[in-house]
Amino acid sequence: MFRVLGVVAVLLAGEAAARAVVSTTAPTVEWYDQTTALKVDQMEDLDTVSVVFAGTSSAAQAFVPDVYDFISGDTSYNVALAGGTPDVMERWLVEEVVPRTRPTTVVWGLTSLDVAPEYGDASGLAYNEARATRTGTLAAADRWFSARSVLVRERPVLRSPDELLGDAGEARELGQERAEQTLGPQGERLDFAVDVSAQRQAITEARLANFTVDPTDTERIARSVADLQELGVEVILVELPVPQRFVAAHPNGAADHDRVGVALSELAEEAGVRFLDLSRSFLDSDFVDFTHLDQAAARRFTAIAWEALDSGRSDVVQPDPNAGSEQTAPPQRPEQCETETVTDEYGAFVEICVLGIGNGDQSGTDTSDEPAEPDEPDEPDAAEPDPPTSETVLAPPDSTTAPATTTP
Repeated sequence: MFRVLGVVAVLLAGEAAARAVVSTTAPTVEWYDQTTALKVDQMEDLDTVSVVFAGTSSAAQAFVPDVYDFISGDTSYNVALAGGTPDVMERWLVEEVVPRTRPTTVVWGLTSLDVAPEYGDASGLAYNEARATRTGTLAAADRWFSARSVLVRERPVLRSPDELLGDAGEARELGQERAEQTLGPQGERLDFAVDVSAQRQAITEARLANFTVDPTDTERIARSVADLQELGVEVILVELPVPQRFVAAHPNGAADHDRVGVALSELAEEAGVRFLDLSRSFLDSDFVDFTHLDQAAARRFTAIAWEALDSGRSDVVQPDPNAGSEQTAPPQRPEQCETETVTDEYGAFVEICVLGIGNGDQSGTDTSDEPAEPDEPDEPDAAEPDPPTSETVLAPPDSTTAPATTTP
């Protein structure tokens, strides 16, 4: 009896010590990333919402819920995740989002990155290996004990001096601060720091290397759509706007990018859902980098998206008969190109070509001899959106969306 009491006393003392130690540092990341954990907390506090916006960080920044709510009179929330490609969304939407928010509609914003064969594997692995979303009996037991014991939950921090007091701990704390600063009250992304550096371009090109519309990703989208439909949720697929510098980063430029709209249009038709092509409404000057709209453009885009959603239309994108049916071989890296492994904004390792970067320039501005902005396209639909729609929603009453603390 005394031995049992002694064990209990030791465990209680250990639990108290663990609570004291971890109170001085950022908590262990139990979800896919720190922003995901914050979004779960936000969703737990929500009543039901009518619409959720899904996708990668491009969708997280493009769809501004307070603008949508102001125009539509509905309620919405942005559940898009950084690196939230189809292998992440497939589980996230069905297992976590729908049970918490009970939406009637999922609006899924997509770009080439969602179907790029060289992008998304690391995100899917990170999601499936996170404690909160790992599957299996041992994972379930771990979550049960972690929910009841700080000593168990924070053991990755407690057993590693580096996690507790070293660089890893500092990185975790900085990540937590950044997540809190760049997450809006309705799940929207608020990161408007400008980065069109040569290294960012090289990372984008690496993600789009060997580009083709990956059938594995389109199958994941189709499965997700079917699963959501079984739950009584309407799905609308939206091709998001991207700058011309992103289009140019594809191995075959516009020819590659145009195939995405065709593939998504065909997928939507086969699945019996609506597809909206909103990819050509903005200029390079409306983006802070290669994929993310700036704050004003995101608010305008949300107004444009609402009009398209409310119209009931569904777009059909046909292949360009002048483009040819076969892809050309992706251009080879120049012989003088040296490769370097860098860490991207999500902490994943990316092998890039460092040709033209020179002296490790990461200044956030384009230092090449080429113009910062390409010539505007000739097509009329590539112009700025109609001003009346934009002006209507630039500052809705009682808006809670604030600029990010990062420096543009």
